[in-house]
Amino acid sequence: MKIEIQEIKERLDNCIDLYTDLFCQKQDCYADGWIGDIKGGVNCFNDAFFSFEDIRLDLERYAPKGAIFRWYHYHREINYNSYLMGARVSKNK
Repeated sequence: MKIEIQEIKERLDNCIDLYTDLFCQKQDCYADGWIGDIKGGVNCFNDAFFSFEDIRLDLERYAPKGAIFRWYHYHREINYNSYLMGARVSKNK
């Protein structure tokens, strides 16, 4: 069975759409669009910019609602994966 790249791309795009829709439902937000029209790159949600990897982590790790926005606004010195595992940056350096 030969699968064409266009078919694979369509499947990937559909999966990205499903993840994005689920993320928006969970977070009560809207996706403003993929930056540079690169689906699966970086998208804007309520004036916050998240990579697809951050969206995926938020859903697959069952992060609490709003955790990704708290990380974005207050803890971006560390990556979202580390934040979900409990890492924080000390304010007393």
